Amino acid sequence: MNKGKVLLIVGVVLALIGLGMIVYAMLPATQTSSATISNGAGYYVRLEIGGLMSGHISGNFSVNTGTVDFYILDKTNMNDYHNGDSYVSIYSSSGASGDFSLDLPDSGQYYLVFDHSATSQSIDQEVTVTLEATGTSITVLIVGVALLVVGAILALVGVMMRKKELAAQQMRGPTDVVMLNQQTPPPPPTQ
Repeated sequence: MNKGKVLLIVGVVLALIGLGMIVYAMLPATQTSSATISNGAGYYVRLEIGGLMSGHISGNFSVNTGTVDFYILDKTNMNDYHNGDSYVSIYSSSGASGDFSLDLPDSGQYYLVFDHSATSQSIDQEVTVTLEATGTSITVLIVGVALLVVGAILALVGVMMRKKELAAQQMRGPTDVVMLNQQTPPPPPTQ
């Protein structure tokens, strides 16, 4: 196989992978997670959401026993919460179960945080959360666009090389022609 054809095939494959990643970056993602909040004050669990350019999250949570306090925090407020400082949640709820749905204010890292309610600190609690995130995944989108561009360039270079190879082959003529029924010239007359 010649170089132009190889570059063309590699370029088309990369471009198709890139296109698939671009489409995938825009599809909704669903995740179900479970975690245990250990008994005692100050224990919590968190689920990180990140890498969306913009988006919407929705879902539900439930706890096996007692009640929990549920917060959605951005990165700055998550650090404040973790350090015991005052914080502002984007969303909050309390109970044994609940539904949530909200648009994320902008791109960045967000956290779903569950901690014991005041009446449930003495027990271990298993929290199950189902989350659907819609938006554009920045990382997957960037990689997809990069693969699409590189693939298109390689395919274009491959087409140009293939044209040159074919033109050069036509100028040389066929190289694999075998002559059959080749007659040998008659011997020269003897004197």
